[in-house]
Amino acid sequence: MRLVRNSVIAVALALCIPQFASAQSSKAILLRAGELYGKKTTVHAVMNMSMSIGAMGNIATKSIIYSLGTAKYRVETSMLPGPMSARIGTTANSLMVANGTNIFIYRPAMNQYSVIPESKAIKSGMMMNNPSQSLLSPKGLTSMASSVEGTATKVTFGNTACWAIKTRSSMAGQVLTVYVARANYLIKGVSMTLAMGKMSMKMNAIFTSMSFPKSLPASLFIFTPPKGAVKVNNAAPMGMP
Repeated sequence: MRLVRNSVIAVALALCIPQFASAQSSKAILLRAGELYGKKTTVHAVMNMSMSIGAMGNIATKSIIYSLGTAKYRVETSMLPGPMSARIGTTANSLMVANGTNIFIYRPAMNQYSVIPESKAIKSGMMMNNPSQSLLSPKGLTSMASSVEGTATKVTFGNTACWAIKTRSSMAGQVLTVYVARANYLIKGVSMTLAMGKMSMKMNAIFTSMSFPKSLPASLFIFTPPKGAVKVNNAAPMGMP
């Protein structure tokens, strides 16, 4: 179950120009998207994710994401009704708050939290563990642009005309595809397949809404452990050492 919970967090936590021809290069598209997000100081998004983990079944979650600049981030993730919800229950629910120095991960059902220095998240090499390198940041998109090649594929993703961009991964057996809206270069979602020995995992995450408010309350990016909460060291997202 730890793999399931950590996978949910990592994902939730799944997502800054050259001239374009009719066939657009994957790198150019991501750089264009990065430029767009570089002009935004705040982001408020809602992401629905579905995940299938081998014989364990399907999981569905909803994440509410707040981003301020490139260092402050808040992700509230909750389990949605589905085949696995009764089995896992609220233990998959989580809160992640990044304040620019540390990343806090809190699991309400267990009243436990962990603290990960941002520098350690960066060294882990997992993009989604670090807010400044997420799919909704210019740094993250620029970094991803360096790992793609070739032209993007035209697809429909979540009823939106998108560019599908496959990225190279350092993790064996993993294929990650990012979907960028062709009309406005907003990130629409991501899909991933991962083969781990006899176990396989498939994931689709789609942003159902995204806005850029003028400001966000500073309190969103402050984490105060609830009364009685226990600090633990084993609640890191998948991919952390």
